[in-house]
Amino acid sequence: MGNLTDMAERILARAKKLDAHAEASGLPSTHFFYDTLGDLPAGLEKERKALVDETQDLKRLALGPVGMLLETLFTVCQHQPRPSK
Repeated sequence: MGNLTDMAERILARAKKLDAHAEASGLPSTHFFYDTLGDLPAGLEKERKALVDETQDLKRLALGPVGMLLETLFTVCQHQPRPSK
């Protein structure tokens, strides 16, 4: 798995590949309103999925075991229905 910096550099390299493809294809920059990465060639789709996985791993490593537990607990609590008055 490596350290945080190594993982971040791998994430950056994958993001640069995806950005380069978008720019070369005349697509808009990635954004929450545009599905820029929705129809990628197979090789780049694999890169995108690896990017998602590695960013999740980076987040989990940065949180640590206690942080992950607390995040899970608060996520579950947020989705519980509130009692009616």
